[in-house]
Amino acid sequence: MSAIKMTLGASALLALSLAGVPAAGLAQQATGAPDPLLVAKGAKLWADNCGRCHNIRPASEFTDEGWHSVVNHMRVRANLPGDQAEAIKAFLQSSN
Repeated sequence: MSAIKMTLGASALLALSLAGVPAAGLAQQATGAPDPLLVAKGAKLWADNCGRCHNIRPASEFTDEGWHSVVNHMRVRANLPGDQAEAIKAFLQSSN
């Protein structure tokens, strides 16, 4: 995902949160697709936390199960709270 898309997603999340729309805890919509607000939150968290050490790589590099393992491993190393790790995982899995 490009830096522009990540910035736009984070801006949309901020606008919705200021409008009182909750973003946390909405992992998936009724269609089974990831919640766009959670994906946007994950993009921002990825940029703030993961992007410091990792170059941007295609999110499609791993399967959903692969990203689950990667995020769980890095959650421990980066000392991320569970809700943040879930948002990052939603962001990474969103392109699969």
